[in-house]
Amino acid sequence: MIEKIEEADVISFDIFDTLLMRKVLYPTDVFELIEKELQLSEKFDFAAERIEAEKELLKKGITPTIYEIYERMGEVVPLSRSEQNCLLEKEIEYEEKVLIARREMVAVFRECLRMEKSVYLVSDMYLTGEQLGRLLQKEGISGYIKLIVSCENGCYSRR
Repeated sequence: MIEKIEEADVISFDIFDTLLMRKVLYPTDVFELIEKELQLSEKFDFAAERIEAEKELLKKGITPTIYEIYERMGEVVPLSRSEQNCLLEKEIEYEEKVLIARREMVAVFRECLRMEKSVYLVSDMYLTGEQLGRLLQKEGISGYIKLIVSCENGCYSRR
């Protein structure tokens, strides 16, 4: 891999499953953890509604941010704006809890920086660049030129 990197001027890394990975089997497991902690199953099926809200926006051709997903969910499930915000923040909190750096790939990332390559990070994600930047920083990942996120650039490959 380093030999290929030496040949390039610009290097990009996908964030999820390359630099960072979740300590859960599926990304949507995070929603089930939230539902269980907050005992939401008594009120509504949080995990299913959260997944459906995102799917509905994608079907409409919208590349949603996490804010738009929770706004959509609030249109279907009787949630106040305060409750939406609380759940949104809880989701980000859980992402922080389950994310860990993939040490080998972070070492490759750092080697690219040491070699003075132009390094970009990309993600096909509903979290904003600011939110992802904080998650990356928490894992000691910094020094890249730019973070490119699908929800901020109007594209999403899981349609």
